[in-house]
Amino acid sequence: MEKLFFKKIELWVVLLIVMLGIVFSVMLAGAVRHNMKGGDKTGKLASVVNEIASLPANINKLIATAGGDKVDLEAQSHRFNSLKGFQFNYTANTRPDLGYVLVNRYDGDVEYSVFELFDLNTQKIVHKWNVTKLDSVWASALYEAEYLDDMSLRNRSSRARGLHGLLTENGDLYSHLTDAPFLKFDLCSNVDVINQDRIYHHSLEEDEEGDFWMPNRMIPKTVRLGDDNFKDDGISHISKNGDVLFEKSVIQILDENDLSYLIYGQGKFNNDPIHLNDIQPVLTDGKYWNKGDVFLSIRELSMILLYRPSTNKVIWHRQGPWLHQHDVDVLNDHQILIFNNNAASSGIRGLEVRGHSNALLYDFDTQSIHSHFQEGFEKLDISAKTQGRSELIGDELFVEDTTAGRLVQFDKNGNITWQYVNTAGDGKVYTMNLSRIIPRELGDKVLEKVKLNGVCP
Repeated sequence: MEKLFFKKIELWVVLLIVMLGIVFSVMLAGAVRHNMKGGDKTGKLASVVNEIASLPANINKLIATAGGDKVDLEAQSHRFNSLKGFQFNYTANTRPDLGYVLVNRYDGDVEYSVFELFDLNTQKIVHKWNVTKLDSVWASALYEAEYLDDMSLRNRSSRARGLHGLLTENGDLYSHLTDAPFLKFDLCSNVDVINQDRIYHHSLEEDEEGDFWMPNRMIPKTVRLGDDNFKDDGISHISKNGDVLFEKSVIQILDENDLSYLIYGQGKFNNDPIHLNDIQPVLTDGKYWNKGDVFLSIRELSMILLYRPSTNKVIWHRQGPWLHQHDVDVLNDHQILIFNNNAASSGIRGLEVRGHSNALLYDFDTQSIHSHFQEGFEKLDISAKTQGRSELIGDELFVEDTTAGRLVQFDKNGNITWQYVNTAGDGKVYTMNLSRIIPRELGDKVLEKVKLNGVCP
């Protein structure tokens, strides 16, 4: 027995045993947490289980931090890294109908997010806003976003993604950063905090009154579900002055409209059961909706939902055929356009695109679905597992393939009008941050403000 206990063992064998033990513990804890359905997952046992099961995610965070701020801001795919910047398939100053594009991206050269306004007619940059002046924001923040823990102020600004910038005619640009306050940047990128009551994420849209809709994270959570990491997504209506006009948990909306089975009737528990990624306000009355209604894109349910905040009523909802969609637009009084990632759940591998993504037009008159740009998506290899958005521009479609670092506008046959690939000097492609098309009239007004403002200090 003594020989057995004191026998010399090779170091690699010991390390292998330790690693296998850790892997087994994580898998066991994950299985236990996965099966702790319903109720609050609290108590000492739940706390230990959650800590062990979260070990891989925490290790990934540590690796990302040690590897530099740019690690998790690289594009998921480098399919287009042979291209860099803009490519135009028309002569400059021949397409005033195209307006402008506000390119929201992570700049891998300066290691910050930037907002750049490009005139698609002259093919020149008009103005740039950046997110380098955020030290005061982080220093006075009323909360600490999880991914910001233990980071310097500079690193916080460097890692912050300026999402879905919204431009006004006086040159002010509104945005919320990755899980951060709602901010306003002036022409010189000076920043004001508009609202930091919640953690805001994903889309930012303006209503007919000039106020804003955006998804939020309800903290503390408003439902008895999940553990401390449970994501209780809500909708926020914020005034230009930062006042909260309306907010509500999406799960509560479902629960109060006899749709609670979508959350509580699932066989497997999900700590992120909603994943709200777009709120599209209805600006004018239509056949099937009223001004003031909002369309919601609920990724985890593959659902588009029409909600009336004034009466707390779900007017319409549909799941599929879109899969984990990421954007919805109102086209007219009876049609909507949906950016369909077409990404199917595949278990341990996460989401996988079935063939290619596409844009689906849903017609309420005929209850029919059309994919007019399918050939273009296939020809241009647009396969967005996550994120992404689209806008119909006349007879053409603008698409941001966010995690591939690419913008492209094309016709039904896949003929490219222009495209942009966010390739940095190191040859790597970095993520986009939900860019948007800017109408000619609005862009021209901003250009005049830029000329009057002169050079920023």
